This record gives sequence, C-alpha cells and structure tokens, in this order.
Amino acid sequence: MRSVMAWMGEHGNSTSGPERKRFEIALRGYNPDRVLERASQLLDPTLWDALLVTQFLIEHGDARADRAQGRLFARIVLERRLALDDADQVLTHVQGLPGPEAMSGLGRYLRG
Repeated sequence: MRSVMAWMGEHGNSTSGPERKRFEIALRGYNPDRVLERASQLLDPTLWDALLVTQFLIEHGDARADRAQGRLFARIVLERRLALDDADQVLTHVQGLPGPEAMSGLGRYLRG
C-alpha cells in the first residue's frame, strides 16, 4: 500500500506558504485532528488535498474516514461536472481506498 507521503511527493500542490507547509508537516505525523485542522487552514484546498486527507484518515483507522470518502466523492463529481458513468467510476475508486489501484484511478479525475 502506498502511503500518503508517497502520493504527496508525486502529486503535491505547487503552491507554497506557511499554511501549506504546516499541512504537509501534519501529514507526516500521526494525529488526524492536526491534519484536519491544518487542512481547514489551507487558503485554496485542492482535490489532491482532499484525497490526501481522506487517505490519511483511512490509513490511521480514524472514524471520520467514511465521511471524508463521501465528501471526496461529492467534490470530485461536482467540481469536475461528471456524468453518471464517470461518477460511478469515481465512487468505485473512492470505495477502494486506500488501494493503489484506487489512488491511480482517482488521479485521472483529479488532474485539471
């Protein structure tokens, strides 16, 4: 299973700033509350950020992971204005997290 950090290295946001740095540091830790707090401080959270938070919560067995998966699914469908067939694929991939195939499959929909 690929870790959050491996995906962050490949798909990290190009923007920088103190909020982004604190978010990335939190993702390297073990505290889901800190990750969620730092994510909420991002000025313009991307779909990649949402995926990283969701993946982190799943990997750490946090009870909020299920809700994060639902929110990630909804954001992708709404922001990318997906048709039903694509939305169904996204749902399958989101439900397959944290598997590498799911992460790779979602990558297609996260690229602008």
